[in-house]
Amino acid sequence: MTHPDRTAKALHDFWADMGVLDVDEAAVTPADRLSAPAGHLAPRQTGPRPPPRRLVSNPVELARMAAQKVGTLEQLREALQAFEGCPLKIAARNTVTFEGRIDAPILLIGEAPGAEEDAQGLPFVGRAGKLLDR
Repeated sequence: MTHPDRTAKALHDFWADMGVLDVDEAAVTPADRLSAPAGHLAPRQTGPRPPPRRLVSNPVELARMAAQKVGTLEQLREALQAFEGCPLKIAARNTVTFEGRIDAPILLIGEAPGAEEDAQGLPFVGRAGKLLDR
């Protein structure tokens, strides 16, 4: 489980990166943001909003560049396991890619892996997999 202060800080940092914060960041801690009543944090009155800060790396572009180097499904698995541009990977136990015959006549694509898939590192082992099996 994520600690509320870390979650608030991550959200705060995201909005700061996007350049859309409307409060005095130096005076407000992430915990204050969670516990403050609506309207409690006064907007900044210091002039026009600064331009948004640009991210050092663009995860979508990094993923596109990695995908362009892939020629086989096994290379795709390796690229997905090596990719570090997704913050979901921090909390994941496993990178769930695919399982089965590479030359199968059909391909099933599911949504993001659930807890069971993450725990086992295999797709379709949770509720959706049980439904698919039926």
